[in-house]
Amino acid sequence: MQSYAPRTEISTYCSLCGSVDTATVQRSTFNVHAKQSDVPPSVERCVDGVQNNAEQTLQPKPFVQRPESLSAPSFEIDPFVQLSLHEKDSVVHFLVVTSRSTALALRNMIARHENMSRLTLERKEKNAANLQIEFGNHRCTKACLILRSEAIRAGITSAPAITATDFQEASLILRLRSGKRKVVVKQENPRKRRKTADENIVVREFPIILSQAEKDKIVREFRESTSNMALKRYECSFCGKLEAASEVKMKSVTSLDIGLLDKAVERLRITCSQPHIETFSRQSLINDSTYVLCHLCNLSVTNNVFRSLPLRSYANGLWIGEVPSELRDLTFLEEQCIARARATRCMYKINLGPTGQLAARGNVCILPQDASSFL
Repeated sequence: MQSYAPRTEISTYCSLCGSVDTATVQRSTFNVHAKQSDVPPSVERCVDGVQNNAEQTLQPKPFVQRPESLSAPSFEIDPFVQLSLHEKDSVVHFLVVTSRSTALALRNMIARHENMSRLTLERKEKNAANLQIEFGNHRCTKACLILRSEAIRAGITSAPAITATDFQEASLILRLRSGKRKVVVKQENPRKRRKTADENIVVREFPIILSQAEKDKIVREFRESTSNMALKRYECSFCGKLEAASEVKMKSVTSLDIGLLDKAVERLRITCSQPHIETFSRQSLINDSTYVLCHLCNLSVTNNVFRSLPLRSYANGLWIGEVPSELRDLTFLEEQCIARARATRCMYKINLGPTGQLAARGNVCILPQDASSFL
């Protein structure tokens, strides 16, 4: 008598992702020559059950998508009421002191009050005791929002709903997220994907109401950018470049070593037969004792010594002589108006900052310009 143990494939599925996997198991059988009566009924039922399970393929369960996180709830205008500052303080005092709200309820309240945080300095959640102390020291402002349910619990039942203007201003200060989150459906076709992205653009209502702090910031930045110090320009002593006062460097005449530039100028005087070439412009000196260096010329200075010739310096063969007094202090717009030719070129900056690399694109077109029409 011979016995055998055939292999049977059983299909299983993952309860998390629903993928079907096939596994090979070994099923024990009885002697092929054994009589059916010799097999116990219980064992026979077990063998039949294994065989039936081997032949049956389980269907994967449908995948159930988890709900989105509710850590950042959305806010609408309806549940909030319009209260005075004294009424807001009374509602907060009732909820914190009288009714003894839980820590979870206090954390949810903090999101609707200005200048408060639910986290400690170590970025941990505050407990109920710390939240009660913080609410005890808090005084409500115009931006603080009170729910209608909170006002009713405190005994204020006839409070009107908050206006849309006040709610929008409070939302900007508290950085609340209003409305429901839009779900962007992934599209296979790029044209459909672009159309879906255009449809999901949220258009904010006009006009946008700014807080007083944002208005003050805009006015302050405008005054700083249009101040005399921001608009003032200095002429570089070694290349003649006009640069903002905040970007130039001042070097004393006695401390800066310009020996390298003097040697280059001496060679230029002999080579070009121009004895009037100078190392620097004397008119650009401040009180005849201080050099003015632009950021490009300052790159060639190390430990108050010129280590190399600046690219646009007079000592590099770019001396044009003394500039007349009428043309010495012209602005950029005035220089463009009296120019005899006008050059156009497409320039773009690769790196940001004063030393960012520039690049040109396309052709340079030089057109004649009649300056007499501007005079």
